[in-house]
Amino acid sequence: MMLRLGLVLLGLLPAGIGLLGAWWLGRRAGGRPHLTLTAGLAALAVVLLVALLRGLELLVPGASLPAWFATSGPTTPAALSLLLLKLALLQGSLFAGLMVALSQTQLAQPQQQTRTGPLLPSLGVLVLLLSVLGLLTAPQPFEPVIDWAALGPLLGLALLAVGLGQAEASKATSTSERSDPAVPAKVTGKADPEATLRQAGLLQAAPDLIFPAKSPASATSSDTDPAASSLTPAALHTLWQGCGGAGSPPTVLPKLLAGLGPTFQATRGRWLGDLPPDSLDLLTDCLLTSALWGLGGRVLVVSPQPEAVLARLTQVQKRLGLSRPGACVVGSGALKEQLTAGLFPALVILDVHELFGESLRHLSRLNPHWLAQLDQVLLLRVDGLLPIGSTHLALSLRRLALLAGSKLGEGRRLHWLALSEGGPAGRSYLEQAVGRSFDELSLGAIETTAARVYLRRRSPDKESGSSELATWAKRLREAGVTVALEDTVGELGPLGPSLIGDAAHLHPTIGYHGAASLALGDERNLAQLYRVGGQLLRRQSVATALSVVWFKAGPLTRFLSQPGVLAGLATRGELKTPRPLAGTDNLFVAAAHLEAALDEGEPDEAELRQAFSDAVVDDLLKARTDVQRVGLRARWHKESRRVTRSVRLSRPGAPLSEQRRQTITPNVLPVQSRHDGVLLGRVDRRLAPTRYYPHRIFAHHGQLFAVLSAVTQSTTAIQVGPAPVGSQPTLPLLALHVESTGYHGTIERHHFGPLTFARAVAGITVTEAVTGVLLRGAAEPSVRYPAVEARYDSLAVVILFERVPSAAALFHLARVVDLILQAHLVIEDEDVEVLALEGGLGEVTRPSLVLVDRHLGGLGLAAAVDAAMAHNLLRWAWGVLYSCPCMNGCEQCTPKVVLQRGADKQGVLKLLGG
Repeated sequence: MMLRLGLVLLGLLPAGIGLLGAWWLGRRAGGRPHLTLTAGLAALAVVLLVALLRGLELLVPGASLPAWFATSGPTTPAALSLLLLKLALLQGSLFAGLMVALSQTQLAQPQQQTRTGPLLPSLGVLVLLLSVLGLLTAPQPFEPVIDWAALGPLLGLALLAVGLGQAEASKATSTSERSDPAVPAKVTGKADPEATLRQAGLLQAAPDLIFPAKSPASATSSDTDPAASSLTPAALHTLWQGCGGAGSPPTVLPKLLAGLGPTFQATRGRWLGDLPPDSLDLLTDCLLTSALWGLGGRVLVVSPQPEAVLARLTQVQKRLGLSRPGACVVGSGALKEQLTAGLFPALVILDVHELFGESLRHLSRLNPHWLAQLDQVLLLRVDGLLPIGSTHLALSLRRLALLAGSKLGEGRRLHWLALSEGGPAGRSYLEQAVGRSFDELSLGAIETTAARVYLRRRSPDKESGSSELATWAKRLREAGVTVALEDTVGELGPLGPSLIGDAAHLHPTIGYHGAASLALGDERNLAQLYRVGGQLLRRQSVATALSVVWFKAGPLTRFLSQPGVLAGLATRGELKTPRPLAGTDNLFVAAAHLEAALDEGEPDEAELRQAFSDAVVDDLLKARTDVQRVGLRARWHKESRRVTRSVRLSRPGAPLSEQRRQTITPNVLPVQSRHDGVLLGRVDRRLAPTRYYPHRIFAHHGQLFAVLSAVTQSTTAIQVGPAPVGSQPTLPLLALHVESTGYHGTIERHHFGPLTFARAVAGITVTEAVTGVLLRGAAEPSVRYPAVEARYDSLAVVILFERVPSAAALFHLARVVDLILQAHLVIEDEDVEVLALEGGLGEVTRPSLVLVDRHLGGLGLAAAVDAAMAHNLLRWAWGVLYSCPCMNGCEQCTPKVVLQRGADKQGVLKLLGG
């Protein structure tokens, strides 16, 4: 009996080896590859059949198939050999039939493929040879040979087929990489954008930036904390897949979702930055969908593009079958309707400019109970606004914090979360705006998408770059590729939607939108492309992200696009995101927001002084006799374990007016289209003559407009019209004269290696004169006319040197620094001007670079350009000049206006440390 039991177990051994081999193949290939899963399931079925037959023989002697065949004829060796062959064919046929049947089901569809080299084919040949030799040499009456004869060859063939298939794929990929490293492997079943462009002869060179795909690292216990989210792992995976993600959700997602509930008590905000646009949108969709899923709490979203957020959210809800009418409100008007009706939406999405206006008044007066139940404020891409907009947003966020502090229940705190494409400089801006520290989050363990970036310089005969871009977009669309257009310079205009057929794929920011993106960019976008390229979260429809960006040729573009420059700057910590300018200490803007805060509630005087400064509150109390003290408010502080009392202030009035939301003071001029009377914007009257100078061409919402006449004292509105076809945004032929009104604080001396300079902040009176119009990059004006002038008070950052080799060297340095400012600050050309003053400014007579804040009263330039940023600007200026092989300046490294006036490249290099 024991001998027969041993023979039965020995007979099951080959079947077990087949099952383990199939399981090992599945783990090796990473998923459910074709043939591997089917072989495993078929082997399992045959194992069960063989086990049944062996068990039947143990229970009922003579009930086995060999015994049954033996009774049907003589038990000669030839008959027994025939019996063994029949049984082998029976089990083998069953195994093969199951493989064929299961291969037609969805379970056997291939998911992903990995390279395994020659291991699998070799193993398959070995198993095949051993099984055949065993069948030929084993004793004929040995029953376990039946199982080996059935499963052994078929397992060997399966290993051989799967191994050879993967080896061929690996060979093809490696051959492609050896022949042309710039050509990626073809994507099965999908149009390959890069291969399409290469076949059309449009793309030939290797990519300038390559970011390979990567899989998540081994998760730690902190990364996979089950208490970090109220969603189960299965629900989290469903949410991630429904929002368009592929693979495993990033480990930061549960941590983000943990802040949605009403029990989350945060004393600090949280910030997640340096995200590509696609990754940011994916995380945003997950967060907002989970809020609509009923996780608890209410969320206020502030974004420059609320309609785009809503469009993506609607698509996700359709995919997940989620519908909650009235739970999501977009816009100030819809919010007013909901609150007036006494409804409590779970999600409110506001434009950043709507937050400046009546939205906070609606939240405080129409239905304050909604604000009392608010749990989280989600800030999306709010650190990329120009100076006036970023200043208004910062002060509006302070008003929101004051309002929420008075409405929230005892012990509750408002949770702030910011998602951004920018870096730590944007986080500093938000901390300054909200008055609260933000903890920096990281994506953690993630699966990323590969990205390949091609940089194109615009040819002289196609200066705008739109003609070549249109050719590429047309070719990709004909191949069935969905194209995303990115226009950060506003030069595509009406041509953009016509190129892609869908305005939803036209983006004002540069990055990696979808599988193929074509972009018009400027120099400040190069650092962004490099910094975020390795953080592309995997999407279901994107195997490799292709990005082609057209830049205008210039000194900064040439410097940054050289091999290794971006990586070197990043290694040294000199590749930072542009920093927003926020003039929260500007008396004109702060006074307007202080009055709006009094209109929205009854804030504490102490909190008002902390938010808007003592000087602004004192000026208001002196100028406004209608400000009333309406009582005291007592607060218990857990940290200090004491009660404080503060006076509550109130003033009846109106919210922040439309004029104040777009400018600095209420003394403004409207900018109107003469063609249809549409209001394009407003500008302070004191700045208008040199901002909207005659013949100026500027971009507004993707279209180019031209200023039709000069601004005079009697002008009531600035008239503009559509710019001629083929026009480009212009620069003024500008002359600035500054007079010092006194230095603020002390002059600080700084040493950075061989570079020594001093930094100071000065009050100035600026006199501007514009006498013509310059095309970008040109040294001579295209139009000249009598001077138009403006005069106003502002602030300036002064960088002083002990000595400078020549006046030409100082002017050369000033123009290069002016060129690279937009890669360090979120500004336009007209916001800051750099002057070279050989005799210094005011009472300080050292040679100086004066960075003039061209806004009435100054809007944050003095705070933004600290000693570290000043050193970074000078280091970049040195790099732009030193990396060019010319001896004394050329068009590759020096602005044309410097070459026309007289360059001194060697003097600049000597000044900056050699």
